[in-house]
Amino acid sequence: MNANDLSKAISERFTTGYYSRCLELCNNNPRISTSELIAQRCKICLKQFSDMTVLCSLDSDDPNSRAIALSKQIAELRKGTGKIPLEHKEMLFQSLNDFMYHGSSQEELLPESLTLLADAYLQLEDHKSAIKLCSKSNAQTCAMGMYIHLRMNTYSMALEISKSVALQHNNSPTCLLASAYANFSNGKWCEGFDLISSAERALDALDPMIVQQPDSVCFATAKAIGYMGMGDWQLALEHLEQVKNDPCNDGNLLANMVTCYWNLNNEEGAQKTYKLLEESYPNNTLVVDTKFITQCVEEFEAKYCK
Repeated sequence: MNANDLSKAISERFTTGYYSRCLELCNNNPRISTSELIAQRCKICLKQFSDMTVLCSLDSDDPNSRAIALSKQIAELRKGTGKIPLEHKEMLFQSLNDFMYHGSSQEELLPESLTLLADAYLQLEDHKSAIKLCSKSNAQTCAMGMYIHLRMNTYSMALEISKSVALQHNNSPTCLLASAYANFSNGKWCEGFDLISSAERALDALDPMIVQQPDSVCFATAKAIGYMGMGDWQLALEHLEQVKNDPCNDGNLLANMVTCYWNLNNEEGAQKTYKLLEESYPNNTLVVDTKFITQCVEEFEAKYCK
């Protein structure tokens, strides 16, 4: 295969979402002029951040690599407490705004980069800037837009975005799953479960080499959230139990299990699961909030209940 054919093959694999195959082709053909840059972009899409080269810096010519550098910087600052220290927020706001409004257009950015930047704004509690990055025309950013509205408690807006899913992204498991959450948040239980089933069918229809799709934990959690909303705590717990030892568990699954146990009046199960959550995921929102409330109660009792 000549250099021109190789370059076309690399580009085709990238644009069709075959990032693993594309990265392999780039690594095997370092002399192709675009291979290093596209390899970087593949690593972004594969979330192989620890494997990024020196190109992944705030000084990179590629805005996607700069987006990764900013995202990594925020992740470093959040270590320990899970929150960005107040003294660093202004500096990060300035970095993000410089990035977005000086020299980088959204057209140059991959959907993966846009979602990382949207998440960066979310960490800084700037929801309006985050939502501006979420185009409905791309499945990944469309899903991110719905999740942002759900976090802002603007459920009707999330549902409005979900309507475009049926028209544009009905083959995207990620987008269908986000749409299910939007429907659950608006009390549309049957519609939500139908969308989860559609997401499962869409996932089965995809080539397994296409990455960044929902895993079993995502589906189990989505179903559990629906059953929790309907008040069926036992069925929700059964779905969560099936995947509690999955390596993709990020802690929120355990937090939802604690909620189910409490609502089933199973104090032993709740305490046991909470202890596991506290040990494994000390920055989980449930753990942080519980510690804060406990501290407030202890201070109140020490001051007024002697």
